[in-house]
Amino acid sequence: MATSTGPDLTAAREAVRALMDDECRLLRDMSSDGPMEAVLDTHTLSLVQPAGAGEFLVYQGRCKVQPAGTAFTTAVEREARKAQREVTYNIGIPFDAPQPREGDSVVVVSARSNDALIGRRFRVGKVLLSTFHLQWKMIAELREGE
Repeated sequence: MATSTGPDLTAAREAVRALMDDECRLLRDMSSDGPMEAVLDTHTLSLVQPAGAGEFLVYQGRCKVQPAGTAFTTAVEREARKAQREVTYNIGIPFDAPQPREGDSVVVVSARSNDALIGRRFRVGKVLLSTFHLQWKMIAELREGE
């Protein structure tokens, strides 16, 4: 039933949530000044997190993790995009979860369709709100070595 504020989307949001059969943790790297980037340690010449850096849990719960761009029309496009698909993923979380931000990390806790994703860490590059505000969508890159 439509109200003065718009249609009731509760049933649609629950249907989308039911399709989310993975579990994820959404983490945010924060300091008193906001997200912190790695800095160069002049003694070891490696990138390290600055002192005081830490992550906090923004959300843990249902999600959907799937490779981005899996529907290509030609064999040439499939081959050209193969490497990108291996590191770029679409991740969805329920609309009522806290809003993700670019730079957040997503860690897969459980993955019904692909056990190889469990424990993998992704960095959120873009955040979108789905049509009709049914879910938060993220385009994320696999972070190698984590």
